[in-house]
Amino acid sequence: MKIAIVGMLDTPITKNSLGGTEIWTYHFAEKLVELGHDVKLYASEGSHFSGPVIESAKRSQIEIPGEILQVDKEKIIKYSVKQIKEVIKKQAQFDIIHISNCNFNFYLPYIKNFYRPVIITVHSYNFPGNEAGKLFKKYPEPFYVFNAESFKKTWPEPKKYQAIYTGINVNKFIYKSKAQNYIFWMGRIHRDKGIEDAMKFAAKSAEELIFAGPIRNQEYFDLNVRPYLSTNIKYVGELDSKKKVKYYGNAKAFLITTKRDESFGLVAAEAMACGTPVLAYNRGALSEIIEDGMTGYVVEPDNVDQLVEKSKQINQINRRKCRDRVEKKFNIKTMIKDYIELYKKLLEKNNGKNKN
Repeated sequence: MKIAIVGMLDTPITKNSLGGTEIWTYHFAEKLVELGHDVKLYASEGSHFSGPVIESAKRSQIEIPGEILQVDKEKIIKYSVKQIKEVIKKQAQFDIIHISNCNFNFYLPYIKNFYRPVIITVHSYNFPGNEAGKLFKKYPEPFYVFNAESFKKTWPEPKKYQAIYTGINVNKFIYKSKAQNYIFWMGRIHRDKGIEDAMKFAAKSAEELIFAGPIRNQEYFDLNVRPYLSTNIKYVGELDSKKKVKYYGNAKAFLITTKRDESFGLVAAEAMACGTPVLAYNRGALSEIIEDGMTGYVVEPDNVDQLVEKSKQINQINRRKCRDRVEKKFNIKTMIKDYIELYKKLLEKNNGKNKN
């Protein structure tokens, strides 16, 4: 099949992307190419995978001067519109148009211009539910895919939709049967990701905490994170894919202290693929990924004390069961198979329409 993937512009899409949507898009596109499909990725400058990238914006066109990877929202809208118009012009080259972008609402006013099937993978909550309901009603043409059952239930129902679990390339994650004596946290260094709760957890539990991720606001880091740094709480910077896997695998537990409902929780699946159990707040789809008491522990949101209590039981978790769960439920092979079945179904329906 010939597939156009319309990706995020906010940051480049590469194997080292830290954004969940970007890394999902990268691995999804790679797997399609590996299976022999003809894939073109529409993304911003600096993006790359095994197929051709159509550059939809230069970094200098969308980033705020003097800020690290901070983008101008108005410019993102402008170049997203330019991006989708380019795909519309070129759609005859493709069988399927697949939008993998948190900002899919920017594209909806132009959807009626497609005569090829359009799929939108909904990755996150970028606007309130009442607005989503209006958009789904106004633009019923696309087929929406939600990446977890619980995530799907939090949205108004579009006309056409289903849930397909996010899958990871399990072979890229090295299983470790034995761990070192530290707990690992990784994500954007931001209040939304709960980094301050991770610091409190380390202070209360006396566990060694290693954390990683990009700093988007230096002032926030200096005021709210740096004061906690010690021999017991270490920041190791922004990690590439190899280093990330190393830190996952050697950790005795992976910590998730997110302050918002995550649509899936990619880091939980990645950590478990390395054999590492997860300690997490019960938000979003995390209780679907983590089997409580078997592959980690899910506690009340914002309850640091419960995280501390459960961390004392972490050695009771069988690391092999963590890996097995990901191989069985969150494998990219299963996800791709489900998407290809959906592609075929939509193509068949679209071809039938064109014959009438």
